[in-house]
Amino acid sequence: MFDTINQTTKHSTELVRDQHIHNHLAPTDDSIRLYNELLEKAKLSLLESNTIECNGITAAYMLQEKFATQTIECYIMIKLNSETITRLFEMDKFDYVNKEKFAIKMRENIAECITLYVLKNIKNSTQSLWGIK
Repeated sequence: MFDTINQTTKHSTELVRDQHIHNHLAPTDDSIRLYNELLEKAKLSLLESNTIECNGITAAYMLQEKFATQTIECYIMIKLNSETITRLFEMDKFDYVNKEKFAIKMRENIAECITLYVLKNIKNSTQSLWGIK
C-alpha cells in the first residue's frame, strides 16, 4: 500500500590536524647569559629609581568634622624625597574618639600613600627599562 523508502546518507568531514610541534629545548649558555644580564639590569634600574634621599618622612594632617554625616574628613600631606603626596579620606566619628583606631587608620593611610608612590616609581623605571613611553 505505502511504498517506504529508506534513505541513509553517510557524510563525514575530514579532521584537520595542526602539525606544529614545538620542541622544548634546554636553554643555551648564551640565553642564560642574556637572561642574567637583563635581570641584573632590571634590578639596578629599580634600585636607582627608588633611592631614598631622606630617611625621615615629614607628614601633617588636618581634620574637619562633618556634623551632618557624623564623619571626620582627614587630609594627609606627606613629603617624601622632596615630593609631596596628599590623600583625603573620611572616617567615622566614633573611630576618631577611639584613639587606637584613629592611630591605626592614620598609619594604614600613610603606608598606602608611600606604597603607591613606590609602585608609581617602579612602573616608571620598568617602562624606561624596556623603552616604553
